[in-house]
Amino acid sequence: MLEIHPSLVLLDALSWRQRAIFYGILALVFLATNPALLLPDTINYLIAYATEQTLTHHGYFMMGHLYPNNVSDTPGGTPIYFYVLYLLVKTPLPILAAMLAGLIIIFKKRREPGPFFLSLMFLMWIVPYSIVGAKWLRYTLSLMPIIYIIGAIGIVKLFDLLAGLVKERTNPVFRRALVAAFVLLFFLAPLWSAARSAPFYSLYLNPLGFGRIAYFFPHDEIYDVGLRETIKQICREAVPEASVGGESSSVFRYYFDKFGRNDLRYFNLSDPAERTAALSSAYVVVQDGRKYFENISLIEAIESRYRPAVVTMIRDAVVARVYRVENLAQLRQPK
Repeated sequence: MLEIHPSLVLLDALSWRQRAIFYGILALVFLATNPALLLPDTINYLIAYATEQTLTHHGYFMMGHLYPNNVSDTPGGTPIYFYVLYLLVKTPLPILAAMLAGLIIIFKKRREPGPFFLSLMFLMWIVPYSIVGAKWLRYTLSLMPIIYIIGAIGIVKLFDLLAGLVKERTNPVFRRALVAAFVLLFFLAPLWSAARSAPFYSLYLNPLGFGRIAYFFPHDEIYDVGLRETIKQICREAVPEASVGGESSSVFRYYFDKFGRNDLRYFNLSDPAERTAALSSAYVVVQDGRKYFENISLIEAIESRYRPAVVTMIRDAVVARVYRVENLAQLRQPK
């Protein structure tokens, strides 16, 4: 039987005027405890953020294709199956199977309070987040607790079913074997998968990914993995005061200083003015996780004319390529 909390009954009995006062007091208390929201700089920043003025790069490189990735691109942008694909290839198979079983269970019992809540939370996340044009794997942090709760329901239901079968056997060895099998399958196996992925946990793929590391979501999987090693190699080989192009200015300048090459001149690939000011001969660092609409034409032009001088790999994934480009300013970029 569905029980209604007394506070909900009280709130439902309020008139519209009383509700306005109730929520008005909540708003006033919130503003009183968060006065920084009323500062002009804060308001201006919130407006700039909401209108996408804070974005410096545009696009999300996914499975070899560059997609628009802004909220304003809705209902377009990155593919609608973005998060479903993430769950399929990034979730350990035992947990994925348990989650699917749990989804079936809560759907069948959706009229009960608990399953209804989980169904609502799951759908209220996966549907709007899949429709909106901007998608990033970091957004799934708020989804994973629901996924693991649903998976836990699937595990418990499966255990109950098998325990019922084992109970008919009087030999306690069967019961112990069942518990050991569940611990191995749903705890130790995922834990071992995580341990094997260290220290590059973002590169993890389950067997459904077919070993295509850093192919599905390179921006979120790679970030700047391997960039230190790449910059170190450039610092060893580059002539004095050479130009080096990339997409992570602070990272490049940090390692230029660390490796004693402050003479190197960094420029952003996405900045036309900086590209023009760069020397005609330059080292260009290309990362799949750093391909944007601002630099994709230049990168395609370079990749069609040059072979990489340096290739940095982490496990089986190419995380960075260095091209020694001559006559950068005169390089024609495809439209």
